[in-house]
Amino acid sequence: RVLFRSIKRNADHPLKAYAENLLEASKTFSEKAERAKGIRFTRNLEQPHQLVIVHNRNDQLSTKLTEALEKLNVRSHAQAKLITSNLALNDTYTLTFVLEFPQLPAAKEYLTSVRRQILETGDFINFKFDIFVITRENFGTFYRTKALDEYLAFYDRNY
Repeated sequence: RVLFRSIKRNADHPLKAYAENLLEASKTFSEKAERAKGIRFTRNLEQPHQLVIVHNRNDQLSTKLTEALEKLNVRSHAQAKLITSNLALNDTYTLTFVLEFPQLPAAKEYLTSVRRQILETGDFINFKFDIFVITRENFGTFYRTKALDEYLAFYDRNY
């Protein structure tokens, strides 16, 4: 902090921009840590799950991704009667989701299938996606709080 105060007083200091970036990163980290304390996801893996694919809205992939998922569903999962839809998460991200899987193993198997047959091939290979399964209860919390990073951390710890 002494360094930051010293640099702040000397507007022409060569490390000023770097110090300001470090300070901003520290504030952002602290805000996320505080926010995470108030968000509680439940670990109930016996509930039905849905698959969620998070992608950048600017990439305009919603329609193509939905069509690819529906083709996969017809080809390999017709008896499951899966529903595919899109929903805006915020100004940056769109959610494409598939519901519903009565048990976690089926949801995880489907997730693996989507990664291999859709996201890691063809039209989608050059885009960044976050993909996970989530219970209906946790989806409500996730969508209400827009807590993508927090849910991804919860997912990594619990799945």
